[in-house]
Amino acid sequence: MPLLLTRRSEPRDGLARVEFDIDAYPGRPEIRGDRVLVNPGVGDGEELRDACVTAMEAALCGGFEGVYFGAKDSVLAPDALTDAVKAAAENFLEAGLLTIYLHSEETASPPEEVSEGLLARIRRFWRRRLAPAEEPEASPADADPFRSRLEESFSRALLRRIDEKGLTDGACCRRANVERRLLTRLRADDRFLPGKTEAAAFAVALELSAEEARELLEKAGYALSRSILFDVIVERCLRERQYDVTAVNALLFRYGQPQLGSGVPAEETE
Repeated sequence: MPLLLTRRSEPRDGLARVEFDIDAYPGRPEIRGDRVLVNPGVGDGEELRDACVTAMEAALCGGFEGVYFGAKDSVLAPDALTDAVKAAAENFLEAGLLTIYLHSEETASPPEEVSEGLLARIRRFWRRRLAPAEEPEASPADADPFRSRLEESFSRALLRRIDEKGLTDGACCRRANVERRLLTRLRADDRFLPGKTEAAAFAVALELSAEEARELLEKAGYALSRSILFDVIVERCLRERQYDVTAVNALLFRYGQPQLGSGVPAEETE
């Protein structure tokens, strides 16, 4: 889906309107009807780009077909907002799942018509992603004896710990050397599980103890085994409070082991 410059001073129906509010909690968007409230931080640079990414993620998870950034009533300088929206939009445009509108009085507007068939496919995609999975009816004989035993999922445990540490999604991803879209998917799908190197990267980035890391990885079906060299190195780093993912990866590389994270440089995760 495209990034469209528009002269509309108000978004059309079906779009989420982004409003920057310095009283909003940083990194945690609030959806009120068709409005998405986000904190712009200092109002320029990296914090503003993070705020735009957060708003776009909220629009996707909220099931909107697009998101509208209006410069007219924004507390931000138009040039700063334009640069931030364009920088934040790159990963979303690659995925093709979101139309991003940016209000501009100076720039000629390209056509805003988007294929209705494509919009319908986008809506169906997000309805499937956001709707609970259909489950077979339990018979009176078993009364669901398994799901009642489930504990907190990996995604919920991870997001809870991110909040406890007071980190934004962008900061956490940079520290863990993982792509921002991975955390977006974990927020959207409670059942999604990352790879072991990514799960371990989150444990290091969140500065967990070895015991806390074991508990978190177990929720994704992984363990820190003393029979596997990768696991022994990661556990040793956690016990010695070595929480710099780059330093841990240098040690893993020295022993020919897989690297923590997704291997994407931090500056490209936005």
